[in-house]
Amino acid sequence: MPKIEPGIILKERYKIISQLGTGGMGEVLLAEDLSLATQVAVKINHNLNETTSAQFIREARLLAALKHPNLPRVIDYFTDNECQYLVMDYVPGDDLKQVVERRQKLDPNQIIKWGVQLGNALTYLHNHKPPIFHRDIKPANIKLTPAGEVVLVDFGIAKTGEPSQETQTGAWAFSPGFAPPEQVSGMRTGPYSDQYSLAATLYYLFTGKPPADSAQRLMGAVQYEPLARVNLAVPGHVSEAIGKALSMKSEDRYPTVADFLTALTNPQATQMRSKADRTVMTTRGNTSPRGPEGTPPSGDTLPPILVSAPPPSKKSPLRVLLPVLLVLIVLAVGGYFGLNALGLLNAPLAATAAPTATQTLLPPTLAITDTPAAALVPTFTSIPEATATPKPTTAAAIVDSIGGGGKVVFVSNRQGDGYFQLWLMNVGKDADGNLISTDFQQLTFSEGDKSQPSWSPDGTKILFTAPSKEFAKNGTPFAEDIWVLDITQKDAAAVDLTRRAGNDEEGVWSPDGKKIAFTSYYRDDGMPQLFLMNPDGSEQNRLSERFAEHSTTWTPDSSYLMYVMDYADYSILSMRDVWSLYQNTKKFDMSSDAGRLGLTSDPQISPDGLTIAYTRTIGTKTNIYTAVFTDRGRTVTQLTDSGKDSASCWSPDSKWILFTSTRDDNAEIYIVAADGSSLTNLTNFPAEEKEPAWQPAQP
Repeated sequence: MPKIEPGIILKERYKIISQLGTGGMGEVLLAEDLSLATQVAVKINHNLNETTSAQFIREARLLAALKHPNLPRVIDYFTDNECQYLVMDYVPGDDLKQVVERRQKLDPNQIIKWGVQLGNALTYLHNHKPPIFHRDIKPANIKLTPAGEVVLVDFGIAKTGEPSQETQTGAWAFSPGFAPPEQVSGMRTGPYSDQYSLAATLYYLFTGKPPADSAQRLMGAVQYEPLARVNLAVPGHVSEAIGKALSMKSEDRYPTVADFLTALTNPQATQMRSKADRTVMTTRGNTSPRGPEGTPPSGDTLPPILVSAPPPSKKSPLRVLLPVLLVLIVLAVGGYFGLNALGLLNAPLAATAAPTATQTLLPPTLAITDTPAAALVPTFTSIPEATATPKPTTAAAIVDSIGGGGKVVFVSNRQGDGYFQLWLMNVGKDADGNLISTDFQQLTFSEGDKSQPSWSPDGTKILFTAPSKEFAKNGTPFAEDIWVLDITQKDAAAVDLTRRAGNDEEGVWSPDGKKIAFTSYYRDDGMPQLFLMNPDGSEQNRLSERFAEHSTTWTPDSSYLMYVMDYADYSILSMRDVWSLYQNTKKFDMSSDAGRLGLTSDPQISPDGLTIAYTRTIGTKTNIYTAVFTDRGRTVTQLTDSGKDSASCWSPDSKWILFTSTRDDNAEIYIVAADGSSLTNLTNFPAEEKEPAWQPAQP
C-alpha cells in the first residue's frame, strides 16, 4: 500500500492536504474536495480484516442515514489500494478534551449549552429507525466548531437496533471513566448507556477530570464523588441531574436523554422529582413498568412492587366470560363504524376542561445564567381558564356558524381503505353553545396517503401532498409531489403540479393567488429548500441557497414570506420580503441568535396579520404558542400544555385556532379560541384526524 502523502488525489476528487490524526485502524486526513471546492475529512482503514472492515462499513452506513446539525455528514465511501475510505464534513477546531486541557475553567452556561446540543443529537439517534446508540461519548470525540457549536464524531463502535439485541462486534471497546458499567462488563447497552457517557462528559467539563470509573465502582474500589463537592460553583440541580444519570443501575437513570436534559436545565423539574420520590406510594400488581429487557421504565414515577399473581382457577368464570366479552366488543366497534359510514354518528364528543395557559420564560432559563436584559425578555400573556364543554349525548346540528369562513379540510383514515384521505367538515356551535363538527364528507379516494392540505385564497381549490405517479429516466419514483384539486368541479381529478424528483411538501398559496410556495427535498443530502411556482406548476424557482428552510406562511398583503430556517441546533422563524422578490432573508426576532420563540415549526399568520400561531418544541414535547407580529418576539403566549399539540391553523376571522393533538392517544383535531379558552375535541373518533385547514370566506 503506497503511503498517502500531501498532494495525492484520491478517486480523482479528494486532494490530500495534511494528516489530522492516526489510530490503530488507520488515519484521518484533511483533503480538498476538488468538485465542490470545500475541505473534507477522509477517514482511512488500513487494517483490512473481516472485523475491522465490517465495523468501518457499519460506521459509513450509520452516518449516511443521519441528518442533524450536531452530527457529521457523510459525503462519500469507496475502496482503493486495499484500503477503505470514508469522506465526511471537515469540522475545524479542537475537541473538548483539548479545550479543557488548554483552559483553566469553562463557563458553566457554555457547558450546559453543549450538553443540550449533544443531548438533542442523542435523542435524534435514539429515535432513529432503527435506533442508534453511540457507545463512545467522551470529550475527545466531540469537536468544537469556530461558531461555538459541538459535533459528536467517531461512530466506530456504535450499534443499531433495540437495547435488547445482543451486543455487536466492538462493544468491548470503551473509554475508561466515560463508559457505563453495563458496557465495561460486556452486558447489553442502549440509550441509557449514552446517557451515562454524556453525564460523565459533562462532569469532566465541569471539573477537568472524569467521574470515578464505573469498573472501579463495580468492584467497590472507589465511590462516586458528587459534582457539587468537586466544583462548588455548580448549582445543586445540575449536580443532582448528572449524579442520577451516572447511576450504576440503568433503571435508576432518567427514562430518556430528553428527561435528563429537562432536569439539567430546569431546577423545578429536579425539585418536583425529589418531592415525588419522597411521597410516592408504591403499588402492588403484576405489571412491570419496563419495556423490552434492558430498557429503563418510561415516565417519572417509581416502579411498582412486583408480586406474582396466583394462577387463575380452572373453573374461573373469567375464562367463560372473556370470549363473550370479546365478541361484544367486536360487535360494538363494528356497529360504531357502520353507523358512522351511514352518517348516523357525525357529532363528536366535546372535550373536557381546557388547561390554563402558563406564564413561563421561553426558553427555560438556567439557574446559573444571569437575568437577560429587560428588552430581551418576552412578555407572556395569561390565558383565562377555559370552562368545561359538556359532552352532547345525541347528534346535534350547528345553529351558530363560527370562523367567518366555510368548511374545514383535514386528513383522516376513517374511511378504512388503508390510506390517509382528504375530508371536509363543518364547525360551529349547537343549540347549547357547544363547539361541534358535522357533515363529514370524503374528498379523495385514490391510492396513497394525502397530507398537508391548504386552500386557495378564493376557497375553490385545495393543495395537498401525495405520492407522485411518475418516474425518473432511471426508473426511480418521484416520491411525493404537490397536487391541486378543484372542489367546484364535479368528479374533478387532482393534478400533479411539481412532478420532480425528491419529496415536495407544504404547498401554500400567496394571498393574491399568483404564486405557490413549497418545500422541496430534492437535494441528495435531504436539506429542505424553498421554491416558488405558478399555480399551474410552471416556473419552479428555488429561493433557498445555503440553509435548510421549510414551512412557509404568507403575510396577508404578501409583503413577507415567513418560514422556518434550521441552523445549528436552532429552528428560527425567518422572513423574505416582496421588495427583493423574496430573495433577501432576515430573522423575525433579531434579539439573539436563537430568538425568543424557541424551536419553531408550523408557523401560521392570522388572516388579520396581527398574530403568528406556531408549534414550539421543548425536548419531546410540542405545544401551540402565539406571538404578536409587530413585537417581533417580545410578546409570546402559550395556548396549550399537553405536550402533544402541533399543526395549527387560523379561522378566516382570526378568532379561532384549529390544531392536531395526540393527547387522546390517536391524532384528533382540536379547536381553541385565540385567547386560549373553549378548548374542544372536534373529532372524537377512533380513526386518526389531523392537519386541518379552514376554507376562506367565499368572495
